[in-house]
Amino acid sequence: MHFVRAGVGSLLVAALLAGPGTAQAQSAKLEEAAGLAGLAMFIESGAVGMVLVVVDGDDQIVVGYGETAKDSGKTPDG
Repeated sequence: MHFVRAGVGSLLVAALLAGPGTAQAQSAKLEEAAGLAGLAMFIESGAVGMVLVVVDGDDQIVVGYGETAKDSGKTPDG
């Protein structure tokens, strides 16, 4: 079941990045993909922290969720 959830997140990212658009629209799609899919994957994983990188051509976004170690207060930053 855990693999199914990760697969759904990956499909969401792929769907958000599909299709033509301007550079600004593409960047917004990357941010939306990281925000929605990343948060869902992080919450469902039960992990202390997670780093998500989304790359599409020359565009990329790196987002950290949670903490680098339990009770560290430091967000992972890739």
